Amino acid sequence: MFKHKIIKYFLIFLLTISFLIFIALLRISYKPIDITYLNKYLPKINTYIEDLNAKQITFDLNLFNNEATINLKDTKFKSLSQDLVNINASKVELTFKVTDLIKKKLEAKELIIHNGSFDLFNLDNIIDFN
Repeated sequence: MFKHKIIKYFLIFLLTISFLIFIALLRISYKPIDITYLNKYLPKINTYIEDLNAKQITFDLNLFNNEATINLKDTKFKSLSQDLVNINASKVELTFKVTDLIKKKLEAKELIIHNGSFDLFNLDNIIDFN
């Protein structure tokens, strides 16, 4: 009797947790989340992007296309890589594959710069001409 109650409540607990995770993923997929407040608390961002200054940062998740997008509005940062520096833009979109983020491989699928400027060094490393 005691064993069946533990199993019953454990299954109810697992169902509620999985339901809450499903609702959270559905909410993130439907409307982007504003994560501007995390700009101060994430020191790992500065290892990939030097001196990031953005007025608004949003995170959008598209599970159907296996994409996660970070939108940076009114952005200024020093360098994204050794070849792409001094980026100033009204909006920057960085797109990653969700499976790569789970595997902890941080490689950008797309970088879209709206109404901005940047300095580019060594074009051969950025674009592969095949």
